[in-house]
Amino acid sequence: MLAAATSVCGHAYDRLELNPATSKPLRAQGWLDDDAQKPVLPGSLVKPFTAIAYARTFPRFPTVTCNGCWGGRAHGVLRLPQAIAVSCNRYFEELSLRVDPAQMRLVCAEYGLPEAPDIVEARLGLGRDWRIPPVAILKAYLQVIAHHPAIREGMRLCALQGTARAVGKGLAKTGTAPCEHAKPMPGDGLAIWLWPEDQPRRAVLVREHGVPGAIAAKRILA
Repeated sequence: MLAAATSVCGHAYDRLELNPATSKPLRAQGWLDDDAQKPVLPGSLVKPFTAIAYARTFPRFPTVTCNGCWGGRAHGVLRLPQAIAVSCNRYFEELSLRVDPAQMRLVCAEYGLPEAPDIVEARLGLGRDWRIPPVAILKAYLQVIAHHPAIREGMRLCALQGTARAVGKGLAKTGTAPCEHAKPMPGDGLAIWLWPEDQPRRAVLVREHGVPGAIAAKRILA
């Protein structure tokens, strides 16, 4: 049985680690064995799968100028790797608006994810319509980095200088999802980390109550 830690507001901090070679859980905190199989709100962790679905129809990823994103922040001119690194909603809205829903369903099936609803916001990780089990998220990311160099580069940049720069190495992606704890907060932060870059020996997913994904990423190396 994997270890569990709880707080007065439910699981204030959740951590799941898989063995990349076997995809079997090595360690959990907060998430129990069964909890890791129950769907959660993943926030922006879904964005790479939207990119994959987009690429099934279009020959290249666009260059997008972001003049305002979260909190009015402007990310400037972005290609896919930079958009992943900063988790730009404006960039992924452009992809999501043009995704073929049939291709999105195929991507979900290929990567072992629950079917994505045909909703633009859900493909950005917004709202409460697309839930994914923590174990499925980590397994899917291990497949993604093996087959999609542009996404892999975006995750490298994310860990080095993007929203997951708290880890500073490896491959990472962050997200912020609506809070579902008994004592609600504005959101819950999630972060994925795969290390080392070439052949990951560690695959970690963390979720922290009441903070954005960039803050939750600090838990990875804690």
